[in-house]
Amino acid sequence: MAAMDWQTKKDFYDDGFCCMNAILPEAMVFEAEKLLKQTLVDALPNGLPKNTDDAVPWVKAKNQLRSHPTLLNLVNETRVKSVLGDLLGGVYKASACQVACRFPGERCEPNSRVIPEEWYADWHIDGFTGKDHTHLTKHYDFSCLVGIWFSDNLTEYHGNFSCFPGAHQKMEDYFKKYEGPRELLKHGFPHPQQELSLSPPRQVLVPRGGVVFSHYMTPHVIAPNVSDNIRYTVFYRMVSGQRPSASKNNCSSTLQAIWREWAGMKVLFGKDGNLLDVPPEEATVEANSDAPASPPAEKPKKKKKGRLQ
Repeated sequence: MAAMDWQTKKDFYDDGFCCMNAILPEAMVFEAEKLLKQTLVDALPNGLPKNTDDAVPWVKAKNQLRSHPTLLNLVNETRVKSVLGDLLGGVYKASACQVACRFPGERCEPNSRVIPEEWYADWHIDGFTGKDHTHLTKHYDFSCLVGIWFSDNLTEYHGNFSCFPGAHQKMEDYFKKYEGPRELLKHGFPHPQQELSLSPPRQVLVPRGGVVFSHYMTPHVIAPNVSDNIRYTVFYRMVSGQRPSASKNNCSSTLQAIWREWAGMKVLFGKDGNLLDVPPEEATVEANSDAPASPPAEKPKKKKKGRLQ
């Protein structure tokens, strides 16, 4: 079985993200889900946090899971690694992860389940750290953001991971225009947010056990959670094997050439360098069908039987 079929890879190229389901062993998903939920219960015995102070024990507890083998093995020892290897032309193993639960009422209007207007306006891409998305102090980068879901997330406004289709190409243009991340580091994300004026994102609907692959440069944001359910997700920031090491630093050149580390994307292009609309084998069939029909071959004339001389 191919790591990722041609059409899914094409959708990923166009949109900057995609979701694949049923590629993880159920037993591994179950163990990870159990770990996350038990950690949450132990950290918050009095119930879900109502404010930032209440959440401190949970933040400390989830950070202790960053390198837990039960979570890391989900990408390092499964088909996820094969998919990434196919896309990137090799991939370094994950050494850390981020537990990202989204609680009921999160990102809603204060003390309500009301969806704020333009809730998506504070989108970002990962790799820029600071006190908030306005005051940035440092840049690091990677290749692919991978998310694994441990609860069904099949309805919009349930804390969905939300991406802006095609905006990874716009971010590339942005960094080309400003010759790298200098302006972003200087002004924070309000600068590209205002300049690009992205339309509302697509809220990604993911079943339990589903895996989302997102290009590092794809802008994203979290939708408000108006439900009574917790969204359980773990994210991994994966580095292409095209790099000399697994370092996430000093690779700002990829900001202006976003497919440089994605060797597996070459199958999307024809010999002329143009992007194909259909898989190469179908393109060949179509090309042949457009060629003028060859005249029927002449049947060989039957030789008359001769006599032995």
